Amino acid sequence: MSIANIDNKKMNFDTVLNFGKYKGDTIREVYERDASYLQWCLENIERFKLSDKEIALIEEKAEMEEWDSFSDDDVNTYFKKEIYRDIRDTYNILDWRDTWKTLIQF
Repeated sequence: MSIANIDNKKMNFDTVLNFGKYKGDTIREVYERDASYLQWCLENIERFKLSDKEIALIEEKAEMEEWDSFSDDDVNTYFKKEIYRDIRDTYNILDWRDTWKTLIQF
């Protein structure tokens, strides 16, 4: 089944894509290599429809791919910023840098 002949029916992981950089591959094959591409299709192609379960799988795998694309430094920076925000919000402090320096000294 290709996107040209689906007539607004839901596709499945065995559907063969007939467009884009993965033309000729099944949705399952693309899912294994590049779930973020499928997520883009779901968000941008009106006739690209899958079951709720398949959509959930794609979204979860795409999120994991996104995290995997970050270096350890990127992830550490992200979590440090989250900690700073938590401290700032918890203690209602405008300049979290001073608070962080104070906390590190202990």
